[in-house]
Amino acid sequence: MLLRIVLSIFKQPRLLQLILSNYKKIVLDEFRGVIRAMKIRFILYLLSFLFFGSGLLASIISLLLWAALPFLNPHNAWMMIALPIVLWIGSISFFILANRLKIQFNCIAMCKKIQSNTQLISQSLI
Repeated sequence: MLLRIVLSIFKQPRLLQLILSNYKKIVLDEFRGVIRAMKIRFILYLLSFLFFGSGLLASIISLLLWAALPFLNPHNAWMMIALPIVLWIGSISFFILANRLKIQFNCIAMCKKIQSNTQLISQSLI
């Protein structure tokens, strides 16, 4: 089968160009998937960092206002506790999501695609 493909490549150089362009497309699709996963992971880590920083800032402000705000406006005093907690929970959840995101170059699927392309080419030459 491989000999038949090699002979057909020498007889038809256009076939070599077609095979190589298909392999290039397969490899580029895999790399695009890896790059996309890396971008998403970076964004999730960035959101986690921003939520943590915002929660830290909100907790510092809440501690500074704790002496005056519960007496001036007792109906909204719960926000001084809830806002930092919600921001920290969001930070932890984004961090966990970023850690669970798998970044891997899927060579097995790529090899299967290449084998199926090789079989299709060899069958079309018969």
